[in-house]
Amino acid sequence: MIDLGCGAGIVGRILLNRRADLRVTGVDWADVPAMNLANVTVHPGISMEDLPFGDGCFDAAVSLFGIEYGNMEKTARELERVLKAGARFSFLVHHRESEISREGTMRRRALRELLAGKMKAAFLAGNATGIDQQRRSLAKQFPAEPMIDIVSDYFLRNITSARAERQAMWHNLAIGLDPEIALLLLLERAAKSAAEMASWLASLLSAMTLVSVSVLRRSSGEPIAWNVSGIR
Repeated sequence: MIDLGCGAGIVGRILLNRRADLRVTGVDWADVPAMNLANVTVHPGISMEDLPFGDGCFDAAVSLFGIEYGNMEKTARELERVLKAGARFSFLVHHRESEISREGTMRRRALRELLAGKMKAAFLAGNATGIDQQRRSLAKQFPAEPMIDIVSDYFLRNITSARAERQAMWHNLAIGLDPEIALLLLLERAAKSAAEMASWLASLLSAMTLVSVSVLRRSSGEPIAWNVSGIR
């Protein structure tokens, strides 16, 4: 079995609790820790679009919030190549209306506003009143975001520093938050609405014998994820 976008290999380890005879090969483009346990192998730095495995060498494929981050057209071709005929696959894909997707989008926008525009200008100018005004404005726009108070307080504590020092503080803060903002943007782009899902699935539909799509939902009806499964 191949696990696409496997992270630390948690899916493989969960599956092995149910089926001890499985052998799971995980791949992830990120620099995740390599792993080579008895039945789970994790390969970091591997692209889903260019898998280093032979033809027809896997009898199943899984992905837990991973496959949607890649290029689906290229990934579908690779899956068609490395999966055996009749192999089953099961993917959970971020839903654009899910809580994690909505909260990620709001957090990215809040962080972007904290590091740019009027908040940045107020801090660099040493304008405490301006910082407080922006704090109140952003708190109304993003009421659940704790970073608004954290960053505002940080700016106010250092408001009396020399301008060059404030510039360096803002620069270091921006560098520190940049990886999170980048990850949140990737999540935002990876999550699929119903219309986006139809387009995203086109490549998979052309490569697989059977594809089934449904939505996992909370008891309230709120979507959690797309459930995509089928047969090679």
